[in-house]
Amino acid sequence: MAASCSSYNACLWREEGFGGDVYADPDGTSSYVGSWVSNASSSLAVGYGDYITFHADANYGGDAVYWASGQQEPWLSDVYAGRAPGWSWNDEIESHQRGIH
Repeated sequence: MAASCSSYNACLWREEGFGGDVYADPDGTSSYVGSWVSNASSSLAVGYGDYITFHADANYGGDAVYWASGQQEPWLSDVYAGRAPGWSWNDEIESHQRGIH
């Protein structure tokens, strides 16, 4: 399944493969994604127009990784960039910023 994420949005899904509930931030920046999706995101997409930096902690703290405009990642359990050895990005995102990396 292909993800749909509007311009400048940061979109997170609770299930891998873009399944389950979706969180879509129209601004692309949030210091805290909210309790229902914090540390519960398993796939993501970035809307067209910019890149988004995702952070492991609230307030843009902790490990960080960025995705460019239009990129999608259906399986965050397979993404290890910017993390300590053995830690993936599955269920780890708490905040994100548009245009920062």
